[in-house]
Amino acid sequence: MLLEVVLIFLSTAILLVIYFRWNYGTLEKLGIPVVETHFLLGSQSDFHKIIGHERDYEWFETHGEIYGVYNGRQPEIHIVDPEIVRQILITDFSKFVNRSFDLGTKASSVLCEIMDFIKDDKWRTVRATLSPMFTTAKLKRLNMDMIGATDNILNLLMNDVASAPNKILQDYNIYGDLFAIVLDATARCTLNIKIQNPRSPDNDFAKAVLELTPQKSFFMATVLNIFPELEE
Repeated sequence: MLLEVVLIFLSTAILLVIYFRWNYGTLEKLGIPVVETHFLLGSQSDFHKIIGHERDYEWFETHGEIYGVYNGRQPEIHIVDPEIVRQILITDFSKFVNRSFDLGTKASSVLCEIMDFIKDDKWRTVRATLSPMFTTAKLKRLNMDMIGATDNILNLLMNDVASAPNKILQDYNIYGDLFAIVLDATARCTLNIKIQNPRSPDNDFAKAVLELTPQKSFFMATVLNIFPELEE
């Protein structure tokens, strides 16, 4: 009985190792310099602990304008070369229709209709419909709404500082204010609604947004992004 348990354990461990490392070597075969990988968790095993864009810049300085990483078991090519980026984002943009992040099967049906998550021909159709809404002139007008949302939060923050003992805040919820800025800017730009106090936990608009958003820790979101099969 003990031998059977040990064999099952070893077989499971070996299969997991094979699964996690299955795509290792794909980028190397293409001659692309690759960031050093963890034995099982790819190149970004500590991604939930660091600032992403700072890590990207470090990799760019180390590996050059084109380098590869393994996001979990998925190979990715990071491109910093301006000409290639321009070709991808402008000339050949219609060919890059899908994004790497997958919400999984349990995500809100509303979120699954956002352009970041829809795929293939449906993405092309939605993009063709929305593109005329984002001309340069319209984006300039939206810029004023975003500035207004930012100023609104800054005014609330200045009031907090003015009323604090010695005008020093002992505690400050930066994540709450960042959420409030995004919430207010989104409401202004898309619905032409100005939220009086986007910080308020009783704000109906904020409640509706939070209900649509999966409440997962950043660590778990990172893990599920790397291994979407775990969502099931």
